[in-house]
Amino acid sequence: MQLQRGYVLLLAGGAIVAVGLAASVYYVGEFLSEIQKTGVHTIAPRGSFDIMQGIGGNQGAYFVAFPGYEESPVKASVRVTDPSGDTVVEREVDLPFFSEQFAAQTAGNYTLVVSNPSSDGALEVSAIIGDPEAIAEIVGTSNIVSSAAASFIVMAGIAALAVGGTLTILDRLRTQKMKHYGDLSDLK
Repeated sequence: MQLQRGYVLLLAGGAIVAVGLAASVYYVGEFLSEIQKTGVHTIAPRGSFDIMQGIGGNQGAYFVAFPGYEESPVKASVRVTDPSGDTVVEREVDLPFFSEQFAAQTAGNYTLVVSNPSSDGALEVSAIIGDPEAIAEIVGTSNIVSSAAASFIVMAGIAALAVGGTLTILDRLRTQKMKHYGDLSDLK
């Protein structure tokens, strides 16, 4: 029965992927609900929304989430400006949520501006800016860690599927070769 190892890995990999995806969906949902507690804001077509927050350290961070992403993919522009009005970060975002740290050269009020470049419809957004530690506290570090762990479980399952598929093909080739030469000792 040694030649069944590929099938066992395929089954195990499939189960691991299924568990990982279920956990990922659950924890990402929890993660997004924590972000939405900060408030959901509607941005009109070609409009923008801004938040100003004091940053005291040498690092800042922001996080934006789009609760309506499931219904229709979004495209938004994100810009962070320092206390003097100079742009620190400028990005186009088309993901359900996005986070980034940036260097805060001076202490003071930093502004996060989320713009809706679309002329088609309004955009819902939840956004926060501040010190990385404060954002991790608001978002919930356990949700971030759980989401990352679920993603790694999915990756491990995919790797097990790949190895199982490879072993299944190699075992099939080995079985065919053994049958060709009349050696049936491992096929019992």
